Amino acid sequence: MRTLYFTSPHPLPAFAESCLRLTPKVSLFDRHLYLEIDGTAKLAGGEMELLAQAHEQAEIFLEDFLFTLTDRPEWAQALAWAGQALLAPGESLPLLKRLNTKTLLLLGDPQTLEAERPEREKLIGFLHKVGIHSLGQFLELPAASVSRRFGKLGQTLHDWAAGSRPLCLPAFIPRDPIRGRIEADDLCTLEGLLFRLRQVLVQVENRLQGRQMAAKSIALLFNFEAHSPVVKTLQLTEGTQDAQALLRVLKDFLQAFHWESPLTRLELEVRDLISYQPGQLSLLDDSESKYHDLAQYVARLRARFGEDAAGFAQWQSSHLAERSFSLVWPPPPASHFPSAPLPPRPVFLFSPPKPFQPSPQWRLSFSENLHVEWWEPGGKREYFIAQRGGESLWVYRDCQKEAWFTHGSF
Repeated sequence: MRTLYFTSPHPLPAFAESCLRLTPKVSLFDRHLYLEIDGTAKLAGGEMELLAQAHEQAEIFLEDFLFTLTDRPEWAQALAWAGQALLAPGESLPLLKRLNTKTLLLLGDPQTLEAERPEREKLIGFLHKVGIHSLGQFLELPAASVSRRFGKLGQTLHDWAAGSRPLCLPAFIPRDPIRGRIEADDLCTLEGLLFRLRQVLVQVENRLQGRQMAAKSIALLFNFEAHSPVVKTLQLTEGTQDAQALLRVLKDFLQAFHWESPLTRLELEVRDLISYQPGQLSLLDDSESKYHDLAQYVARLRARFGEDAAGFAQWQSSHLAERSFSLVWPPPPASHFPSAPLPPRPVFLFSPPKPFQPSPQWRLSFSENLHVEWWEPGGKREYFIAQRGGESLWVYRDCQKEAWFTHGSF
């Protein structure tokens, strides 16, 4: 049962979650992590390749750690603390036999090590009294005599050391929210903030891959030095795991968000998770790639200018131009436009309409009359196309206010 083991003085849940992308058999006990890699090492390109990926992730999440690659999970803690990191198949037991009997404190089921520690210390003291100082000497004793001389615990430890007792570790199931935190007291530029944000997003990417989920929305909590905290939520156009894609969207979002008080801390949390389903690749059809690229572009536009400023037009049941469509994402199915032809209307509308002053320089051509909905303030609008040189504007006269406005540009 080839096992990759990590231990660290730092919390391991986030790292354990990221390791689920390497193997589904992940077990976590306090600050001890076990990865059973028998079934996935070949898929990763071999044990060394899988170890390299796990080690790279450990450096992303942990500042200090020990690890070992061994034949059985019950030997992992003892071999790691003895400084035995990379053990090829068949090397673990010979090395274990050379260790001191004090190693019995670290052998066996990690769920019972602390509870059994006082009894194990007594047993180790007794072994020293009778001249047994190494695990090899302990294993040379016949199993029947071990049970008779050292009791049930002695027999159990003998089995653990020999690798003859099966160990079933419970599976790790991630439940913590995916969060990140950046201390910004010493930052004075957006570039510095983005550099630290990139490191946090790499952790987020690994955790999302471990869960096989994608982020659909991210909540940002801004803590200021002389201002109450501000919470902003960023909706993504499509679920993603990619740290670089998230960084590009967040960069546009942060460039559009201004704060006057110094930022002391930025916290982010993935609020909305969806099942990650990568698109199907085809040599003849690149529509999936085009859709992904478009989604990333729309996400950046919405992050910088607002969610109502970018998207695909969807027809609405209103005769007023500003209410005849809304911008949505993802692209809606084909809309059914009005059967009656409409007079010429511009694609680009001003919101709100801008004041307009008619003059002899403008040539006005009547276009249409529109009435504001009865439940809204306002009245009749008389629309004209105003032309001057090569410029064409869509203007109207508000009959109630007796004022002119520019509503759009052709």
